[in-house]
Amino acid sequence: QSGPAGIGEHKFARISGNFFIRDAASDIFCCHAPVFSHEKPAPNPPHLPHHCSALSRSIVHFCKFIMGGTGFSFQLPRAPTPEEVKAWKTWVAERQATIEAYLKEHTSNEGETANMAELSESRRKRIHKAAQPEEPSFEPSLFSPEADIAMFFKTRCDDEFRSKGFPRVTFNWKLPSLRRSKWNAATADILADQWKFWYERHHLFSAREAPNIDVKAVIGRWIKYISKNPSKNCAQKDEDAGAKSEAAAARLTKRNTVAQLRLEALEVFSPRKPCTALTQMICAEAISDYEDDSDDPSGPPTRVIPFWRSERLTSLMHILDLASFQQAAPIRKKQLAALLVRKASRDANEDETAVQQVPHDLPQEAYNHQFLSDLAPLERHHLGVYMRPTHEATISEALDAFRELTEILPSSRAMCASDDTLSRKRRKTFAPIDV
Repeated sequence: QSGPAGIGEHKFARISGNFFIRDAASDIFCCHAPVFSHEKPAPNPPHLPHHCSALSRSIVHFCKFIMGGTGFSFQLPRAPTPEEVKAWKTWVAERQATIEAYLKEHTSNEGETANMAELSESRRKRIHKAAQPEEPSFEPSLFSPEADIAMFFKTRCDDEFRSKGFPRVTFNWKLPSLRRSKWNAATADILADQWKFWYERHHLFSAREAPNIDVKAVIGRWIKYISKNPSKNCAQKDEDAGAKSEAAAARLTKRNTVAQLRLEALEVFSPRKPCTALTQMICAEAISDYEDDSDDPSGPPTRVIPFWRSERLTSLMHILDLASFQQAAPIRKKQLAALLVRKASRDANEDETAVQQVPHDLPQEAYNHQFLSDLAPLERHHLGVYMRPTHEATISEALDAFRELTEILPSSRAMCASDDTLSRKRRKTFAPIDV
């Protein structure tokens, strides 16, 4: 080809990304850097999504499905016995030895490389198939009648576990680590690959590209959580459905009461600036749910913070509780303490997030950024998310105002102490007045 302007009679060619310019007289190539680079940038490393994001919940949901359960009805399958782990490790070692012997025998005669990584995909598959030891007996989990995933994907996943020497699909729950347990690591690898296969064919609900996430890390995080909190994720077989419904109704009644108290507390701030948007945020659906302590049912419950709710709105809810208590008459404070006091707080888990009712028609600042990032523009429109009018009070403004109203400053404590002293002196000096 003719060279660019200014090169004259020189010829140039691109070899391995560089320009090699040839002088017509000497026929010598000189290396020059390319004018334009068409190399693709290095891909971003996979990230770990929030544990309650739509993708994390999808991965956990798929893992539960493969192990025979869904949602709150999921029960931990039996951990592998020492005999099962030993048999699986023996099977893997035999398979590896067979593959190495097969490679040594065939590559020496055929002139191929003995490195599996350098062989073609089709060649590796043929070697794996030829070197496959006898598969152990496999115990598939039951197909859950509540499942919303086709049986085809479970059968495909079970076949993959069977072909890798596993007797069944489970984790070592007593050692919930992917680094310290080879069984767990291999199980997570298979589940991650099978989830990707299912997701690519199932995510009709999203027009987004395939996510660049660390699926195996999501599974590792989940088995750590569920191993420590089995009671929150395993359904009680003897619990009646009617009892569950009654308990949920009782909690909703309390949440309605708490919402009304917070609305009354907000009236202290409303004369300063319009609070229509803030009032909409304080509804029963926006109030944290709670769970009783199984070890001490008579003690304060634990607050369960909804995933969809922003941190600022959560802070406002809690400071409104304080304002409600401070405004209450002394005779009512004990009743409010029993209603509002919580032992601790925790974030909602994957199952709780999946069934939580997200309130519609709230300003954008009421919703968690992570929650909104899972929604397409059409889904946000259907939810009724809107931008708060500029003349309306913001959550931050209400927070600052109530912090000033509820905080007891050191100077205020000194003033209160002097007022109490003066009141005691007056009670000694003046006789009570009959009315």
